[in-house]
Amino acid sequence: MNKSRALAFLFLLSGIEAAGAAGYLLTLPADPKNAFFLGFSLLRLTLILSFLLVCVGCLALAYFWEKKKAFLFSFQEQLQQPARQIKLSSVLFFICVLCLIFLLTDQNVFGGYKSLAVRITPIIVWLSLLALQFLAVLLFFLGGINVIPIRNFTVSLAVFVFPFLVFFPYIIPIGGHFLGIGNDFIPFYFDYKIYLLDHLSRFSFPLWSPSEAAGYPFYANPLTQSFYPFNVILALIYRLTGGYTSLEYQRFTILAISIFALGLFRWLKLLKIGVNMRAVAFATIVLGVCCYRMADLIRTVNALHTAAWYPWILYAITGILLSQRPRESVKYAITLLLAGVFLLTAGYPYNVYYLVFLVVPYGFVFIISPLRKELISDLPVQRWAMLLCLIALLACLVICAPYLLKVAALLNQTTSRSGGDLDFATGYIFSFTDTLGSLIYPPASMADGWYYFGIFGILLIILFFTTRQKSNTAPLHNLWGKKLHRFASISPSRALVKIFFLLWVTTISYISYGSSSLLFTLLWKHLPLFSYMRIIARINIVLVPVFAWVLALAYDQFETLLGGKREERKNPLVVLLVSLFVILSAQIYLILNNRFDEYWLIFRQRADFLIANISSVYSLSLPDSQNVIRVLEKWPVIFAVLSACIIAILLLKTSRASRPRMLLTLALILTLMDTVTIGPWFWAGNPVVRETRRNLNVPQLNILSFQSNRIDTGGRISHTEQFNVSQDKYWYYNRYNDFIDRTKNDLEARRRLLGVTNPQKIFFTSHIDYPHIKDFLEDADQFSGSITVEAYNGDRLVLHIMTPADGYCSFIDNWDSDWFASVDDEPAQIHLLFGTFKSVFVTKGEHTIVYTYRPQLNIFDSIKNFVTK
Repeated sequence: MNKSRALAFLFLLSGIEAAGAAGYLLTLPADPKNAFFLGFSLLRLTLILSFLLVCVGCLALAYFWEKKKAFLFSFQEQLQQPARQIKLSSVLFFICVLCLIFLLTDQNVFGGYKSLAVRITPIIVWLSLLALQFLAVLLFFLGGINVIPIRNFTVSLAVFVFPFLVFFPYIIPIGGHFLGIGNDFIPFYFDYKIYLLDHLSRFSFPLWSPSEAAGYPFYANPLTQSFYPFNVILALIYRLTGGYTSLEYQRFTILAISIFALGLFRWLKLLKIGVNMRAVAFATIVLGVCCYRMADLIRTVNALHTAAWYPWILYAITGILLSQRPRESVKYAITLLLAGVFLLTAGYPYNVYYLVFLVVPYGFVFIISPLRKELISDLPVQRWAMLLCLIALLACLVICAPYLLKVAALLNQTTSRSGGDLDFATGYIFSFTDTLGSLIYPPASMADGWYYFGIFGILLIILFFTTRQKSNTAPLHNLWGKKLHRFASISPSRALVKIFFLLWVTTISYISYGSSSLLFTLLWKHLPLFSYMRIIARINIVLVPVFAWVLALAYDQFETLLGGKREERKNPLVVLLVSLFVILSAQIYLILNNRFDEYWLIFRQRADFLIANISSVYSLSLPDSQNVIRVLEKWPVIFAVLSACIIAILLLKTSRASRPRMLLTLALILTLMDTVTIGPWFWAGNPVVRETRRNLNVPQLNILSFQSNRIDTGGRISHTEQFNVSQDKYWYYNRYNDFIDRTKNDLEARRRLLGVTNPQKIFFTSHIDYPHIKDFLEDADQFSGSITVEAYNGDRLVLHIMTPADGYCSFIDNWDSDWFASVDDEPAQIHLLFGTFKSVFVTKGEHTIVYTYRPQLNIFDSIKNFVTK
């Protein structure tokens, strides 16, 4: 068996590598001179198709060799005799290919041959890998190296890779272009990430951000995702490649969906439903990848990476509580610790808080014995397992507490983020219509809370909640060659399970309605930190794992139903027809009454521009955007009918004609076609030319900033020496925004003070208690001494000053309680200028002034500072 797996594994890897080579050829820029189709030459199209054929062939051989072992022993006998020669020739071939690859690099190939070398390099690399893999398989045959089960590895790999296939326009440049992600993706996330990576690649860590809003903490700003462990890998890429691109950041974004899907798969496998791999795979792909909630989050990278660890938390908790010996639970405890740290540092506090509404109800499943036995396991929960689970969760909090407390302290000083602002928190309305749209008609639902995952899955869930499974169901081993499924012996009603899931889903949905929900109002008044939440509809992210669990159960039960007696399918068929009538009635009502969400109307307007750009970039004749929109608006209706018809046909067929794998394939194709039409592309930007790598060189920008004017034209962190002082009425320090509002009638003086009309950022005055900026500037103009900037890295400013009189040296950069100052190495008090900027008193003469940003990042000081503030 292991030897068969070794060969299957070889073919599987070869097929994956062939697909990778084809993908690489797709990413090369188009050559207009040799364009044959979509900007590709005939040679490149031939190579791409060849690799794809090789990929299909290798995958087919992998499946064949895993199932059929007829040629295995003869193959082994042939290898026994010339083993030494084969090993030597494989090594020599691999070395020769590596030398050839070196000779074919851009530095060694000249003229018109360079383009050809770029295209044939994937072939050479692939052959080299084949030689290396063949050598590994040969060593296995001769030495007995252990091989992992091919089936488990294949399914896990497929689940992990599938998001990259669904979202491929965002991550694979075709003809030198790729689809950009719009909305908040660039200004709120990518711009911060590249700034952070530039620091990390130089082995420094940015604490303060001087290039936005006249100074704002960087490390404690959740948008920066400063402590996320994956930053180490990204910084290494930045350093080795000399920069970073938005394309790489989009790949990093889609990686979060892969992490989520793989975690969902591993978690569902641990539950009772995990005995049916098809049900687990279907629920994982539908809710983990195709769900609109996941697609919506690609515009908010931090939110997506935070949610990516939800299923891993559930997986680890389940593993610990199911363990019967402490030794078994160690790997789950480590997983829980790591997943908790990743989640808490991913930079989206809302999703961190929403985890409570997922974990607490999930804990009731273990506490309520009938639920645990029905849904998870008959094994008892050990007390030491509960204690270990609690210790791991507390360890996560202790490790991340300094960071989290600093984030909380910063948000308390940030406009509209200190909690208690009901109007701001409920500015985006989510209602029952949005819930209805999330289930059956996406255009009627607000994207911030939608979670549509296809009509086929909804119909299966309806059948799950309405179908009673009888105990005398025909044995499945007589029908599909499988042993009797457990649903046949379960209590007919399973009422407790269904009530539990209904309560869970309806409670979360009702909370998402905001101020129109009495439960939301109750939580707002009495639940700690709940009043900090904003756009409460986003709490629906916790429904994704819940729906995945229910869908897996529903799919499992549906398979059992198809394998049972034909007369047992009459009631489900009636339920199906009634459900279809209700769904179609609701969809038609929403369409005829124009119950489209505001986001959908914006998407309509963007469609013209987006389709026109795609047409021009890829030289395609795409239909008029209005026709596309009309079809998309009716798409859920079409799939409601199609899905119901297919399920009805399956219910009417005899059980012997049913095929589990065919059912899974059909269900996945239907759901993918249903969901891929809108969700992944809702926040798509314009096609982007593959950009050059961006390398900021932040240390140089910091020094040059004292010679450059600042800008106040909007935006956030700056990537140039012109630092930003723009205001954001929903972000940044309260005191800074108040200063901007107070001085709106003194615009010219304020622009000079902030360094917009000239590069001056440091002033010396005799006093700082001026009511107007103009008076302060007139005093500063009288200064006849000198001020020299000796060093500046954003977190530390060293000034050399010579002053003929006592006075205040003011640095027009926001104050924070973690800023410290010294004059001639002696601590000095920092005074506030206009309530927000830093000033230090100095006496007549020559002095060295040092401003240092030094946050207290140990847990005890963090707790003390948070409590006192």
